[in-house]
Amino acid sequence: MVWSADDTRVVTCGADGAVYEWEVLTGRRLAENVLKQCSYSGVALSPDAKTTFAVGSDRTLKEITDSQVVDSDVKISFCEDEKFHGSSYSVRLSFMTSEQNVVMFLLSC
Repeated sequence: MVWSADDTRVVTCGADGAVYEWEVLTGRRLAENVLKQCSYSGVALSPDAKTTFAVGSDRTLKEITDSQVVDSDVKISFCEDEKFHGSSYSVRLSFMTSEQNVVMFLLSC
């Protein structure tokens, strides 16, 4: 689970393959992306909260915008840092893996 920088949104992910974006004030679900074949274990947000990064059992980084996976080509190995650039953000993500799961951390913007 991750909060947006302005604390107005929360993004969650789960073993059921779902990534949901929630509006904190109302509890309303704003966006969703479900991939049943992936058990998610980590999620991060871009600084502008327009892009979600999610990782899980398939060990690929999913870049999600407007409820759609726009990129999933990055394969995650044991321990690495990756730099990602979007139209209005640049983030550095760090990944730690075990045999079953990947955990992701947003290191810097």
